[in-house]
Amino acid sequence: MKDINLLPEEIKDTEYVQPARGGSTTVKILLGLIVAVVIIVVSLAIPYTYIWQKQNELETIKKEIESDKYKEVKIVNEQLDSIVDELASKTDVVDTIDESITPLGEVIVALQSAIPDGAAITRISYGKNKLDVTGIAPDRIAVAEIVASINKISLLTLSSDVRVEDGTNVFTFSLNVGRGGS
Repeated sequence: MKDINLLPEEIKDTEYVQPARGGSTTVKILLGLIVAVVIIVVSLAIPYTYIWQKQNELETIKKEIESDKYKEVKIVNEQLDSIVDELASKTDVVDTIDESITPLGEVIVALQSAIPDGAAITRISYGKNKLDVTGIAPDRIAVAEIVASINKISLLTLSSDVRVEDGTNVFTFSLNVGRGGS
């Protein structure tokens, strides 16, 4: 194979200089280290700069809040806080009252569920969380069943002895009404 050179004669004589290999390795390493250090410094400096900027913004906002134009808002907020506290205390009182009151309908249903077949309640009187009950039963065993059933009801607590009239089996007793018998 023959080499054909189409370059003009004046260019043919020039020699090409090959770059030296391995001589610039230290320069490349040094340049890489400098770039790495710059990247690390910048990545560490950015968060601190951001924090400093946000602290300056916070100080500016605090100064603005403390200015005269927000004094009326502070007064209104203090009034609202006092009203909210007062309402919370009243809500606590209402909740306490709600917890202490037992609905009378619930008490009557519970008492009715304690009465066995053949027995009946003839009179109920209620006052100051006390229930006076009068009724009639076919025998004393039915009265004992009523008392046993009432003792199982958490709303009611027997507060007096059960009195049963001889011959008529009319019974009378008193109950304390409330959660847990209170």
